[in-house]
Amino acid sequence: MQTRIKDEVRKYIVHTLLSGDARDFTDQTDLQETAILDSFATLELVHFLESTFGITLGADQIRPGSFRNVDSIARTIEDAMAGPAR
Repeated sequence: MQTRIKDEVRKYIVHTLLSGDARDFTDQTDLQETAILDSFATLELVHFLESTFGITLGADQIRPGSFRNVDSIARTIEDAMAGPAR
């Protein structure tokens, strides 16, 4: 499942935020340090994730560490899909 999530997230970032230019972009690229994600882009990404994966991200899940790179975004989505910890 994580491979599908990463593929969808990567495709969105490359096409929407990088205008299709995937040069030097990896799953570990720091989206904040490279200024790929600003506050507006983060809101758009959250909307995309919620609608694509049928999840709702709470304020506690939308934090810098959760949106650092494709890997951390995929973990955040998987956690949201798993539901609250029991």
